Amino acid sequence: MGRVILARAYCRENANDYTSDTKIQNRNKVEVIWPNHIASSLTADEVWYHDFWGDWTGNSGGYRSFYQGHKDVTALVKSNFITGTSQTITVGNIKANSGEDWFSYSYLGPGAEASGLKVGFWGNWSLIVIYNYPTNNIPSSAKLKNVQVNHGFDLMMPLPINGYTTFNVTVPLSGFLTPKSGTVNSQMLFLCFWW
Repeated sequence: MGRVILARAYCRENANDYTSDTKIQNRNKVEVIWPNHIASSLTADEVWYHDFWGDWTGNSGGYRSFYQGHKDVTALVKSNFITGTSQTITVGNIKANSGEDWFSYSYLGPGAEASGLKVGFWGNWSLIVIYNYPTNNIPSSAKLKNVQVNHGFDLMMPLPINGYTTFNVTVPLSGFLTPKSGTVNSQMLFLCFWW
């Protein structure tokens, strides 16, 4: 049986409000029910966001916020998971909208504006769990692995406009270890979302 050495929860949303910033207040907080039916209120360790007002140019129309928060939940996972069974986790109170997006004009920069474009509403969460085996109980089939978690948040908006090229986003990655010789087999997992 593996031992949990790191667990991180991520929530990401597109939140909007016509008249105030109510929808984006407390966007760093969610509620969780763990597999053993214990409830927790979580406050994000960090929140990354892109906030706009109205149609993104300052005109009236409400607040818009694309954001992601993360929380180290290693201790909570260790104390609330039930050994030897499937796990169900419920996350609620994510600050997001439902229904159809009401915006139809977007401006990101010179040559990057469009009418009739609606981004859509969404909200979701993810849990990353990393585990290892005790040194006295490593399966014979197990392979030595280096696991590195890098995280951050940025917004990419590909617009269907002639002459406009989607901007590049640089994501710094570090902490990888590789063998000094021989074949290196690696895999990368990206958590991303689109509308």
